[in-house]
Amino acid sequence: MRVMVIGSGGREDALSRALAESKIVTGVIVAPGRKRLKPLKKIANVPIPASDTNGLIELAQENRIELIVPGPETQLVAGFADMARRAGFNVFGPSAGVAMLTEGSKCAAKRFMERSGIPTAAPFRCFSPGDNPKIYVKFLTTVKKAHKIVVKDDQLAGGKGVTIAPTPEDALAAAEKLASRGHGYVIERCLEGREMTYTCLVAGASFLPLASSRDYKVFNGKMSGGMAAISPEPRLTPELEAKILERIVRPTIKGLIAEGYCYCGFLYFGIIVVNDEPLLLEYNCRLGDPEAQVILPRLLDDLAPVLLAGATLGKFPPTLRWDPRAAATVVLAAEGYPESPVPGAEIFGIEEAEAEPDTIVYRAGSDERDGKIFVSGGRVLNVTGFGATPRRALDRAFASAAKIKIRGMQRISADWDVGPRD
Repeated sequence: MRVMVIGSGGREDALSRALAESKIVTGVIVAPGRKRLKPLKKIANVPIPASDTNGLIELAQENRIELIVPGPETQLVAGFADMARRAGFNVFGPSAGVAMLTEGSKCAAKRFMERSGIPTAAPFRCFSPGDNPKIYVKFLTTVKKAHKIVVKDDQLAGGKGVTIAPTPEDALAAAEKLASRGHGYVIERCLEGREMTYTCLVAGASFLPLASSRDYKVFNGKMSGGMAAISPEPRLTPELEAKILERIVRPTIKGLIAEGYCYCGFLYFGIIVVNDEPLLLEYNCRLGDPEAQVILPRLLDDLAPVLLAGATLGKFPPTLRWDPRAAATVVLAAEGYPESPVPGAEIFGIEEAEAEPDTIVYRAGSDERDGKIFVSGGRVLNVTGFGATPRRALDRAFASAAKIKIRGMQRISADWDVGPRD
Protein backbone atom coordinates (compact mmCIF):
# COMPACT_ATOMS: atom_id res chain seq x y z
CA MET A 1 0.00 0.00 0.00
CA ARG A 2 1.20 3.51 -0.85
CA VAL A 3 0.39 6.35 1.55
CA MET A 4 0.54 10.14 1.27
CA VAL A 5 1.01 12.45 4.27
CA ILE A 6 0.19 16.14 3.84
CA GLY A 7 2.28 18.72 5.68
CA SER A 8 5.83 19.69 6.60
CA GLY A 9 6.06 19.86 10.39
CA GLY A 10 7.26 17.61 13.16
CA ARG A 11 3.83 15.99 13.35
CA GLU A 12 4.00 14.98 9.69
CA ASP A 13 7.56 13.70 10.14
CA ALA A 14 6.31 11.51 13.00
CA LEU A 15 3.31 10.32 10.97
CA SER A 16 5.38 9.44 7.93
CA ARG A 17 7.95 7.52 9.99
CA ALA A 18 5.24 5.56 11.82
CA LEU A 19 3.52 4.68 8.53
CA ALA A 20 6.81 3.72 6.86
CA GLU A 21 7.37 1.12 9.58
CA SER A 22 4.19 -0.70 8.50
CA LYS A 23 4.61 -4.11 6.91
CA ILE A 24 1.86 -3.35 4.40
CA VAL A 25 3.20 0.06 3.31
CA THR A 26 5.56 0.05 0.34
CA GLY A 27 6.11 3.80 0.21
CA VAL A 28 5.17 7.08 1.88
CA ILE A 29 5.03 10.36 0.00
CA VAL A 30 5.18 13.48 2.15
CA ALA A 31 4.06 16.72 0.54
CA PRO A 32 5.87 18.98 0.92
CA GLY A 33 7.81 17.37 3.79
CA ARG A 34 11.31 18.51 4.72
CA LYS A 35 14.60 17.89 2.94
CA ARG A 36 17.16 15.96 4.97
CA LEU A 37 20.78 15.01 4.44
CA LYS A 38 20.10 11.29 4.75
CA PRO A 39 16.87 9.99 3.17
CA LEU A 40 14.67 7.67 5.21
CA LYS A 41 13.68 4.25 3.96
CA LYS A 42 10.33 4.20 2.10
CA ILE A 43 9.82 7.98 2.56
CA ALA A 44 9.96 10.48 -0.31
CA ASN A 45 9.39 14.23 0.01
CA VAL A 46 7.71 15.99 -2.91
CA PRO A 47 7.80 19.83 -2.85
CA ILE A 48 4.11 20.47 -3.51
CA PRO A 49 2.65 22.97 -1.01
CA ALA A 50 -0.02 21.64 1.34
CA SER A 51 -2.29 24.42 0.06
CA ASP A 52 -2.09 23.19 -3.57
CA THR A 53 -5.10 20.88 -3.47
CA ASN A 54 -5.18 20.15 -7.21
CA GLY A 55 -1.46 19.43 -7.25
CA LEU A 56 -1.75 17.06 -4.31
CA ILE A 57 -4.64 15.16 -5.87
CA GLU A 58 -2.74 14.84 -9.16
CA LEU A 59 0.29 13.58 -7.21
CA ALA A 60 -1.89 10.99 -5.46
CA GLN A 61 -3.34 9.86 -8.79
CA GLU A 62 0.08 9.55 -10.42
CA ASN A 63 1.41 7.46 -7.53
CA ARG A 64 -1.72 5.33 -7.03
CA ILE A 65 -2.04 6.38 -3.40
CA GLU A 66 -4.38 4.20 -1.34
CA LEU A 67 -4.52 6.28 1.85
CA ILE A 68 -4.11 10.03 2.42
CA VAL A 69 -3.42 11.38 5.91
CA PRO A 70 -3.64 15.19 6.12
CA GLY A 71 -1.63 16.72 8.96
CA PRO A 72 -2.43 20.45 9.29
CA GLU A 73 -5.81 21.78 10.36
CA THR A 74 -5.71 24.59 7.78
CA GLN A 75 -6.15 22.23 4.86
CA LEU A 76 -8.87 20.26 6.62
CA VAL A 77 -10.90 23.39 7.36
CA ALA A 78 -10.40 24.46 3.74
CA GLY A 79 -11.98 21.21 2.54
CA PHE A 80 -9.04 19.13 1.35
CA ALA A 81 -10.50 15.87 2.71
CA ASP A 82 -13.78 16.51 0.87
CA MET A 83 -12.05 17.15 -2.44
CA ALA A 84 -9.76 14.13 -2.09
CA ARG A 85 -12.72 11.87 -1.30
CA ARG A 86 -14.59 13.16 -4.34
CA ALA A 87 -11.53 12.19 -6.37
CA GLY A 88 -11.92 8.63 -5.08
CA PHE A 89 -9.27 8.48 -2.33
CA ASN A 90 -9.44 7.04 1.17
CA VAL A 91 -8.73 9.94 3.53
CA PHE A 92 -8.21 9.81 7.28
CA GLY A 93 -9.28 13.36 8.01
CA PRO A 94 -12.57 15.16 8.69
CA SER A 95 -14.71 17.08 6.22
CA ALA A 96 -14.60 20.88 6.14
CA GLY A 97 -17.89 21.30 8.00
CA VAL A 98 -16.95 19.23 11.02
CA ALA A 99 -13.34 20.51 10.97
CA MET A 100 -14.73 24.04 11.21
CA LEU A 101 -17.03 23.00 14.06
CA THR A 102 -14.31 21.31 16.10
CA GLU A 103 -11.34 23.60 15.43
CA GLY A 104 -11.88 26.17 12.70
CA SER A 105 -14.12 28.30 14.93
CA LYS A 106 -13.66 28.51 18.70
CA CYS A 107 -17.14 30.03 18.98
CA ALA A 108 -18.72 27.16 17.04
CA ALA A 109 -16.86 24.64 19.20
CA LYS A 110 -17.96 26.26 22.47
CA ARG A 111 -21.57 26.41 21.34
CA PHE A 112 -21.41 22.75 20.30
CA MET A 113 -20.06 21.82 23.74
CA GLU A 114 -22.94 23.71 25.32
CA ARG A 115 -25.55 22.01 23.11
CA SER A 116 -24.04 18.59 23.80
CA GLY A 117 -23.84 19.01 27.58
CA ILE A 118 -20.06 18.77 27.67
CA PRO A 119 -18.41 20.36 30.73
CA THR A 120 -16.28 23.35 29.74
CA ALA A 121 -15.26 26.77 31.00
CA ALA A 122 -18.41 28.69 31.82
CA PRO A 123 -19.76 31.23 31.46
CA PHE A 124 -18.46 32.19 28.04
CA ARG A 125 -19.59 34.58 25.34
CA CYS A 126 -18.79 34.96 21.64
CA PHE A 127 -18.08 38.41 20.22
CA SER A 128 -17.92 39.83 16.70
CA PRO A 129 -15.25 42.44 15.82
CA GLY A 130 -17.70 45.32 16.24
CA ASP A 131 -19.01 44.26 19.66
CA ASN A 132 -18.07 45.96 22.93
CA PRO A 133 -16.92 43.40 25.54
CA LYS A 134 -16.50 45.82 28.48
CA ILE A 135 -19.76 44.94 30.25
CA TYR A 136 -19.12 41.20 29.98
CA VAL A 137 -15.54 41.50 31.23
CA LYS A 138 -16.82 43.50 34.20
CA PHE A 139 -19.48 40.81 34.81
CA LEU A 140 -16.82 38.08 34.89
CA THR A 141 -14.57 39.95 37.28
CA THR A 142 -17.19 41.36 39.66
CA VAL A 143 -20.10 38.90 39.62
CA LYS A 144 -18.27 35.66 38.77
CA LYS A 145 -15.11 36.68 40.67
CA ALA A 146 -12.85 35.50 37.83
CA HIS A 147 -9.21 36.06 38.84
CA LYS A 148 -8.07 35.71 35.23
CA ILE A 149 -9.91 35.97 31.92
CA VAL A 150 -9.25 34.01 28.75
CA VAL A 151 -9.61 35.63 25.32
CA LYS A 152 -9.54 33.20 22.36
CA ASP A 153 -9.25 34.08 18.70
CA ASP A 154 -12.26 32.59 16.92
CA GLN A 155 -10.11 31.74 13.88
CA LEU A 156 -7.24 29.33 13.37
CA ALA A 157 -4.15 30.78 15.00
CA GLY A 158 -1.53 28.02 14.94
CA GLY A 159 -1.69 27.48 18.69
CA LYS A 160 -1.03 31.16 19.39
CA GLY A 161 -4.58 32.54 19.58
CA VAL A 162 -5.15 32.41 23.35
CA THR A 163 -4.48 35.18 25.86
CA ILE A 164 -4.68 34.52 29.60
CA ALA A 165 -5.34 38.01 30.93
CA PRO A 166 -4.51 38.73 34.60
CA THR A 167 -6.53 41.97 34.62
CA PRO A 168 -9.69 43.26 32.94
CA GLU A 169 -7.57 45.82 31.12
CA ASP A 170 -5.39 43.07 29.66
CA ALA A 171 -8.49 41.17 28.53
CA LEU A 172 -9.93 44.23 26.80
CA ALA A 173 -6.59 44.94 25.12
CA ALA A 174 -6.44 41.37 23.78
CA ALA A 175 -10.01 41.64 22.50
CA GLU A 176 -9.29 44.99 20.86
CA LYS A 177 -6.21 43.56 19.14
CA LEU A 178 -8.25 40.71 17.64
CA ALA A 179 -11.10 43.02 16.64
CA SER A 180 -8.64 45.34 14.88
CA ARG A 181 -7.71 42.40 12.65
CA GLY A 182 -11.36 41.70 11.90
CA HIS A 183 -11.46 38.59 14.07
CA GLY A 184 -14.25 37.43 16.33
CA TYR A 185 -13.32 36.00 19.73
CA VAL A 186 -14.49 34.10 22.80
CA ILE A 187 -14.21 35.49 26.33
CA GLU A 188 -14.47 33.13 29.29
CA ARG A 189 -13.23 32.74 32.83
CA CYS A 190 -9.85 31.09 33.28
CA LEU A 191 -9.88 27.60 34.76
CA GLU A 192 -7.06 26.67 37.14
CA GLY A 193 -6.00 23.04 36.98
CA ARG A 194 -3.81 20.48 35.28
CA GLU A 195 -4.03 20.19 31.52
CA MET A 196 -3.65 17.03 29.48
CA THR A 197 -4.35 15.79 25.97
CA TYR A 198 -6.67 12.93 25.13
CA THR A 199 -6.68 11.93 21.45
CA CYS A 200 -8.91 9.44 19.67
CA LEU A 201 -9.16 7.92 16.23
CA VAL A 202 -12.77 8.44 15.15
CA ALA A 203 -14.80 6.89 12.31
CA GLY A 204 -18.48 7.75 12.56
CA ALA A 205 -19.83 6.24 15.77
CA SER A 206 -16.61 4.29 16.47
CA PHE A 207 -13.57 5.61 18.29
CA LEU A 208 -10.26 4.27 19.56
CA PRO A 209 -8.21 6.18 22.19
CA LEU A 210 -4.51 6.78 21.67
CA ALA A 211 -1.96 7.02 24.46
CA SER A 212 -2.42 10.00 26.76
CA SER A 213 -0.09 12.97 26.61
CA ARG A 214 0.50 16.47 27.87
CA ASP A 215 2.15 19.43 26.18
CA TYR A 216 3.73 22.63 27.44
CA LYS A 217 2.29 25.71 25.71
CA VAL A 218 3.63 28.77 27.54
CA PHE A 219 6.89 30.18 26.17
CA ASN A 220 8.52 33.47 27.23
CA GLY A 221 5.33 34.22 29.16
CA LYS A 222 3.05 33.89 26.12
CA MET A 223 0.81 31.15 24.73
CA SER A 224 2.62 29.43 21.91
CA GLY A 225 2.48 26.30 19.84
CA GLY A 226 3.54 23.36 22.03
CA MET A 227 7.15 23.60 23.19
CA ALA A 228 7.42 20.17 24.84
CA ALA A 229 5.30 17.09 25.42
CA ILE A 230 5.26 13.85 27.37
CA SER A 231 3.43 10.54 27.03
CA PRO A 232 1.83 9.01 28.98
CA GLU A 233 0.33 11.65 31.24
CA PRO A 234 1.27 10.21 34.68
CA ARG A 235 -1.76 11.63 36.49
CA LEU A 236 -4.37 10.08 34.20
CA THR A 237 -5.88 7.45 36.50
CA PRO A 238 -8.38 4.81 35.29
CA GLU A 239 -11.08 6.67 37.23
CA LEU A 240 -10.27 9.99 35.55
CA GLU A 241 -10.11 8.38 32.11
CA ALA A 242 -13.55 6.85 32.66
CA LYS A 243 -14.91 10.33 33.43
CA ILE A 244 -13.31 11.75 30.26
CA LEU A 245 -14.86 9.02 28.15
CA GLU A 246 -18.34 9.29 29.66
CA ARG A 247 -18.58 13.07 30.02
CA ILE A 248 -16.57 14.34 27.05
CA VAL A 249 -15.64 11.79 24.37
CA ARG A 250 -18.90 9.86 24.00
CA PRO A 251 -21.12 12.98 24.24
CA THR A 252 -18.98 14.62 21.56
CA ILE A 253 -19.40 11.76 19.12
CA LYS A 254 -23.08 11.42 19.94
CA GLY A 255 -23.54 15.17 19.43
CA LEU A 256 -21.74 15.15 16.09
CA ILE A 257 -23.92 12.33 14.80
CA ALA A 258 -27.07 14.04 16.08
CA GLU A 259 -26.13 17.16 14.11
CA GLY A 260 -25.57 15.19 10.92
CA TYR A 261 -21.79 14.85 10.90
CA CYS A 262 -19.78 11.71 10.19
CA TYR A 263 -16.41 12.46 11.73
CA CYS A 264 -13.42 10.59 10.29
CA GLY A 265 -9.94 11.33 11.55
CA PHE A 266 -7.93 12.23 14.62
CA LEU A 267 -9.91 14.10 17.28
CA TYR A 268 -7.93 15.90 19.94
CA PHE A 269 -9.49 16.75 23.29
CA GLY A 270 -7.69 19.46 25.28
CA ILE A 271 -8.63 18.60 28.88
CA ILE A 272 -8.18 20.50 32.13
CA VAL A 273 -8.71 18.72 35.44
CA VAL A 274 -10.14 20.89 38.22
CA ASN A 275 -10.66 19.25 41.62
CA ASP A 276 -10.39 15.79 39.99
CA GLU A 277 -13.14 16.65 37.48
CA PRO A 278 -12.33 16.88 33.74
CA LEU A 279 -13.51 19.81 31.63
CA LEU A 280 -12.98 20.38 27.92
CA LEU A 281 -10.91 23.39 26.89
CA GLU A 282 -10.79 22.81 23.14
CA TYR A 283 -10.96 20.40 20.23
CA ASN A 284 -8.40 19.95 17.48
CA CYS A 285 -9.40 18.19 14.26
CA ARG A 286 -5.96 16.57 13.89
CA LEU A 287 -3.07 15.16 15.87
CA GLY A 288 -1.42 17.57 18.25
CA ASP A 289 2.04 18.93 17.56
CA PRO A 290 4.24 18.09 19.47
CA GLU A 291 2.00 15.41 21.04
CA ALA A 292 2.32 13.29 17.89
CA GLN A 293 6.08 13.16 18.43
CA VAL A 294 5.63 11.34 21.75
CA ILE A 295 2.49 9.31 21.03
CA LEU A 296 3.40 7.75 17.68
CA PRO A 297 6.91 6.52 18.58
CA ARG A 298 5.37 4.61 21.52
CA LEU A 299 2.89 2.75 19.30
CA LEU A 300 3.79 -0.94 18.96
CA ASP A 301 0.97 -1.86 16.57
CA ASP A 302 0.92 -1.22 12.82
CA LEU A 303 -0.57 2.23 12.25
CA ALA A 304 -1.41 1.90 8.55
CA PRO A 305 -4.21 -0.69 8.68
CA VAL A 306 -5.78 1.11 11.65
CA LEU A 307 -5.96 4.42 9.76
CA LEU A 308 -7.17 2.67 6.61
CA ALA A 309 -9.97 1.05 8.62
CA GLY A 310 -10.96 4.46 9.91
CA ALA A 311 -10.80 6.06 6.46
CA THR A 312 -13.16 3.41 5.07
CA LEU A 313 -15.43 3.50 8.15
CA GLY A 314 -14.43 -0.03 9.00
CA LYS A 315 -13.73 -1.53 12.42
CA PHE A 316 -10.93 -0.35 14.67
CA PRO A 317 -9.12 -2.95 16.77
CA PRO A 318 -10.39 -3.15 20.38
CA THR A 319 -7.18 -1.63 21.78
CA LEU A 320 -3.67 -0.61 20.77
CA ARG A 321 -0.38 -1.77 22.27
CA TRP A 322 2.10 0.80 23.63
CA ASP A 323 5.76 0.82 24.56
CA PRO A 324 5.82 0.72 28.39
CA ARG A 325 8.52 3.38 28.39
CA ALA A 326 7.60 7.05 28.54
CA ALA A 327 8.49 9.45 25.75
CA ALA A 328 9.23 13.16 25.99
CA THR A 329 10.00 15.71 23.31
CA VAL A 330 11.52 19.17 23.51
CA VAL A 331 11.12 21.75 20.75
CA LEU A 332 14.16 23.69 19.57
CA ALA A 333 12.88 27.06 18.37
CA ALA A 334 14.41 29.74 16.19
CA GLU A 335 15.73 33.07 17.40
CA GLY A 336 12.82 35.50 17.75
CA TYR A 337 10.15 32.82 18.19
CA PRO A 338 7.18 33.11 18.66
CA GLU A 339 6.70 36.73 17.51
CA SER A 340 9.25 37.00 14.69
CA PRO A 341 11.26 33.84 14.00
CA VAL A 342 14.56 34.52 12.26
CA PRO A 343 15.32 32.04 9.43
CA GLY A 344 18.67 31.19 7.89
CA ALA A 345 20.83 30.00 10.78
CA GLU A 346 22.79 26.82 10.06
CA ILE A 347 22.00 23.80 12.23
CA PHE A 348 24.84 21.67 13.59
CA GLY A 349 24.82 18.39 15.49
CA ILE A 350 21.66 16.63 14.30
CA GLU A 351 23.55 13.44 13.45
CA GLU A 352 25.29 13.52 16.84
CA ALA A 353 21.95 13.87 18.61
CA GLU A 354 20.41 11.03 16.59
CA ALA A 355 23.36 8.81 17.53
CA GLU A 356 22.45 9.14 21.22
CA PRO A 357 20.59 6.15 22.71
CA ASP A 358 16.78 6.21 22.88
CA THR A 359 16.55 9.37 20.78
CA ILE A 360 14.66 10.50 17.66
CA VAL A 361 15.07 13.92 16.03
CA TYR A 362 12.01 15.06 14.08
CA ARG A 363 12.29 17.75 11.40
CA ALA A 364 9.95 20.75 11.50
CA GLY A 365 11.11 24.25 10.49
CA SER A 366 14.35 23.18 8.81
CA ASP A 367 15.53 22.72 5.23
CA GLU A 368 18.55 21.27 3.43
CA ARG A 369 20.64 23.32 0.97
CA ASP A 370 23.95 22.25 -0.55
CA GLY A 371 24.50 19.52 1.99
CA LYS A 372 23.76 21.71 5.00
CA ILE A 373 20.68 22.14 7.22
CA PHE A 374 19.23 25.59 7.93
CA VAL A 375 16.44 27.12 10.01
CA SER A 376 13.33 27.83 7.91
CA GLY A 377 10.56 28.18 10.53
CA GLY A 378 9.76 28.98 14.14
CA ARG A 379 9.72 25.52 15.71
CA VAL A 380 12.78 23.99 14.09
CA LEU A 381 13.30 20.48 15.50
CA ASN A 382 11.74 18.09 18.01
CA VAL A 383 14.14 15.96 20.03
CA THR A 384 12.31 12.96 21.50
CA GLY A 385 13.77 10.77 24.21
CA PHE A 386 12.59 7.59 25.95
CA GLY A 387 12.89 6.59 29.58
CA ALA A 388 11.30 4.58 32.36
CA THR A 389 9.39 7.67 33.56
CA PRO A 390 8.39 10.96 31.87
CA ARG A 391 11.11 12.77 33.83
CA ARG A 392 13.80 10.33 32.70
CA ALA A 393 12.51 10.58 29.14
CA LEU A 394 12.71 14.39 29.32
CA ASP A 395 16.23 14.15 30.75
CA ARG A 396 17.16 12.02 27.75
CA ALA A 397 15.59 14.49 25.32
CA PHE A 398 17.45 17.43 26.84
CA ALA A 399 20.74 15.55 26.91
CA SER A 400 20.42 14.68 23.23
CA ALA A 401 19.20 18.19 22.33
CA ALA A 402 22.40 19.59 23.88
CA LYS A 403 24.30 18.09 20.94
CA ILE A 404 22.49 20.44 18.53
CA LYS A 405 23.75 23.98 17.99
CA ILE A 406 21.73 26.76 16.33
CA ARG A 407 22.51 30.47 16.59
CA GLY A 408 19.87 32.08 18.82
CA MET A 409 18.23 28.72 19.59
CA GLN A 410 15.47 28.75 22.22
CA ARG A 411 13.79 26.01 24.26
CA ILE A 412 11.86 25.62 27.51
CA SER A 413 13.55 25.19 30.86
CA ALA A 414 14.60 21.64 31.74
CA ASP A 415 12.81 21.85 35.09
CA TRP A 416 9.33 21.53 33.58
CA ASP A 417 7.17 19.64 36.09
CA VAL A 418 6.66 16.09 34.77
CA GLY A 419 6.97 14.19 38.04
CA PRO A 420 9.82 12.30 39.74
CA ARG A 421 12.60 10.41 37.97
CA ASP A 422 11.60 7.07 39.49
